Amino acid sequence: MSAIKILVIEDDALLREALCDALRELQREVIIFEASDRSEATRIVEQHAEINLILLDLELPGTDGFDLLNELCTRDPSVALVVVSARQDSIRRALNLGARGFIPKSASLKVILSALQLIFNGGIHIPPEVLSR
Repeated sequence: MSAIKILVIEDDALLREALCDALRELQREVIIFEASDRSEATRIVEQHAEINLILLDLELPGTDGFDLLNELCTRDPSVALVVVSARQDSIRRALNLGARGFIPKSASLKVILSALQLIFNGGIHIPPEVLSR
């Protein structure tokens, strides 16, 4: 079985590192690429066409996160793209653009791991608090 390749696009270094640590805990065979902005993300995607999962922060400096989300989903619809954001008002729009899940930045490590496991298994993660509205 080959390693799962994941791209984490997050400008906050501390959060990016925490997400990477969570991903390493979830999967033994994982290769993680990190990008702090749109240009880094685009370069990595162009160089590594075999990426399986992208975690995307919508609030990147100097870019429209939804535009980047749409670009990434259009480029390769087979890649599971998950939005990690504090903007919970954006869930519906993110899912409509092709995201396979939404993880609030306020989520606990347990919730993040559970959501990612669901997505790895082909599911879609929507925060329970959104479903209860």
